[in-house]
Amino acid sequence: MGANEMLTTKEAAEFLGLSVGYLYKLTMQKKIPYYKPFGNRCYFKRDELAELLQSNRIATVDEVQRQAVVHVLSK
Repeated sequence: MGANEMLTTKEAAEFLGLSVGYLYKLTMQKKIPYYKPFGNRCYFKRDELAELLQSNRIATVDEVQRQAVVHVLSK
């Protein structure tokens, strides 16, 4: 399976760990990238979904503390 593989709605929902209904909700809210080449069925690129899963990373407590030390020392 290539990284640029196209997934059906059911496959995309399984990949993301979401219900099909919630995935449709995200598409209607334009919160997730999708394609409709024939105007009716939605398709999703696996690599775009993987990128989406890695977005909005939350820093660990150690990372935040290191950033705070660097910030204080740089003043």
